[in-house]
Amino acid sequence: MRAHNLLSILGVLTITGYLEALTISAAQPQVIGYENDSIVLAVSYETDSRTNWLQIRWNIIHPKPLHLIICTIRSGNLSNHIMFPENGYESRMTVDPKSGSLKVKHLKTEDGGTYNVSILDTQLERWTLINVTVLRNTTEERLSVAATENPALCLCNSTSVNVPTSAWILLGSRLSSVLIAVLVLLGIHFINRSRPPRRPLKVLASNHGRW
Repeated sequence: MRAHNLLSILGVLTITGYLEALTISAAQPQVIGYENDSIVLAVSYETDSRTNWLQIRWNIIHPKPLHLIICTIRSGNLSNHIMFPENGYESRMTVDPKSGSLKVKHLKTEDGGTYNVSILDTQLERWTLINVTVLRNTTEERLSVAATENPALCLCNSTSVNVPTSAWILLGSRLSSVLIAVLVLLGIHFINRSRPPRRPLKVLASNHGRW
């Protein structure tokens, strides 16, 4: 009886450890891309070495639920089975079976949203979320994102101020500062010269013997 209980406890511990071995995590919870460019939604997963069947699923859950791609991994097979539940993504999306990462090419504005990636084995399912923003592929958009990521960066409208104009503005501001400093020094010099010389004060000896 005791031996049976011990085997049951060991079985529970083995199954618990096996379930906890399945994990998946995203490298970045927020990803920004630009129209017609490519992005990689990087993830990584860990599983028990005894697992002989895995499935990676990528979906969009917001603003419109959409099934994107399913990658089934079987141990012993030289190739993995990849399926696209929806049409139109075969030429734009690929998944890396080793990490679970998704690459999206030729981005469109409708590709933005909340992505859900999940990994399944015969016992358990784990998942994580990634928010994707797709911006217009323009200089203004890229400069805006750069300023957001680096607040210390000062940006100007490149279409209205070119490099030579910026150089003249910077040089003019420095010359004006030097000119003001020279004028202040000359003014102080002329003020000091225009003042009459101070005469030394004579100290009169007082007669202590008289009132």
